[in-house]
Amino acid sequence: MLRALAADFAAIASNRVVVSVDERFECDLIRNIPHDRVETIRIGPGEERDRIVEAARSADYTLVIAPETDGLLAERAGWIPDGRSLGSGRSAIELAGDKYALADHWIGRGLPHPESICLGEIGAIPADFPFPAVLKPIDGAGGVDARIVDQIDEDWNHGLCNNLIIQKFIKGRSMSASFLIDRSGTPRLIAVGEQSIAWPGGRCRYDGGRLPIEVSSEVRRELITAARSVSGLLGWVGIDFIKDERNDSIVLIELNPRPTTSLIGAARLSPPGLLALAWLEGVQGAEEEFAVRLTETIASKPPTRFEVDRLFTHSDNMR
Repeated sequence: MLRALAADFAAIASNRVVVSVDERFECDLIRNIPHDRVETIRIGPGEERDRIVEAARSADYTLVIAPETDGLLAERAGWIPDGRSLGSGRSAIELAGDKYALADHWIGRGLPHPESICLGEIGAIPADFPFPAVLKPIDGAGGVDARIVDQIDEDWNHGLCNNLIIQKFIKGRSMSASFLIDRSGTPRLIAVGEQSIAWPGGRCRYDGGRLPIEVSSEVRRELITAARSVSGLLGWVGIDFIKDERNDSIVLIELNPRPTTSLIGAARLSPPGLLALAWLEGVQGAEEEFAVRLTETIASKPPTRFEVDRLFTHSDNMR
């Protein structure tokens, strides 16, 4: 995803892209991108905040890529000067990063969401709670530490954090919607895709997906309503949902207030630089010339598969 983003923004002739990376990573994150268009800043332990703040102050725009877990994304979004971020604001990130608060937010607006309970440290489950269920960290990302359970016993939190949410398991097709949201908070649905999710041993494994996948106008309207309901979103945003093919209904699952893996597929299906131009025009409050072109271009192509770069799957210590 980082490579796809850097390449697309660097494809705009007037752009110079700077990418930060932990100095302990030895791989070339910007391979195949002309070196006169992109620069890498290698950041050592304990240097992140100062180096990012310094770089953001000298840049026209900055995009933060980080998981919501432990408040990482929200904290780093706060480092970016006002009006110069390509991503969502802190309040939107904090709402989306709290799966229980987001569930309450969507349900309170009449939007479909599975029954959810925040376990906290007590783990009290009503006797009539429907199983099977999905147990996951309340601020998790990428399906990490999510698992399907048939019951809750004294060992329910073994190997997981205390701050958990449990949700009714919804059968159906796992899908995601990708938006570009402009400065006014207006969401444009760029594409809908299918997620490749497996549950080996009851644990979630996300392997990417494919897009575009056609959905009905009713489903599109409900997804747009869900995105519009959260203020402070900006730039590339994703909504995960389950689609019931029998009655063409959906159940919302999560909101990702940041670039998602689907972006790889979108960039692959569009001319170099078009995605970046659409993103920038929305942030700058311009007319939707490039966003319309991006949406139409992707919709005209056969579905393409995109995969997760496993290099970054287990990088918890690289902070």
